[in-house]
Amino acid sequence: MIRVLVADDHLAVREGIRTLLANEREITIVGEADDGSTALSLARTLRPDLIVLDDSMPGIGSLDVARKILAEVPGAAIVFLARDPGMRDLRSPRARRHSSRRMRRRRSYSVRCARARPPLPLGSS
Repeated sequence: MIRVLVADDHLAVREGIRTLLANEREITIVGEADDGSTALSLARTLRPDLIVLDDSMPGIGSLDVARKILAEVPGAAIVFLARDPGMRDLRSPRARRHSSRRMRRRRSYSVRCARARPPLPLGSS
C-alpha cells in the first residue's frame, strides 16, 4: 500500500487529487494539508511513502518543507505540483533561489519529481 499525503493550499486541487487516486486500490491518502507547516507536521506524524506537494503554499516555503521532510522522513518521496517548469530538482540553482519565497502563480500544473525514486508499478504490493 502506498500511503500519500496531499499538500496544496487550494481545496479544489486537493479534492481533485483525492478523486483521481480514489479508484487506485494500492494507494491510500493518509492526510491533507493546506499550508507548509501543516504539511511538515503531518509528514513527521504520518510518515507517508509519498507527499504530493504544491510548489507555492502559505507558511513555510514548499522547498524548505521538502528539504526538511527528506531529511526527517527516510524513504519518503516527494512529487511537486509545479507551476514553474524550472523547478525540477531541489539541488538546481533555480530551486535554491526560490527556496524561501513564493513563486509566481501559473495557470497549469505539471508534475515534477523532487527526488529520484524508482516508481512502484500499480498492482504490485
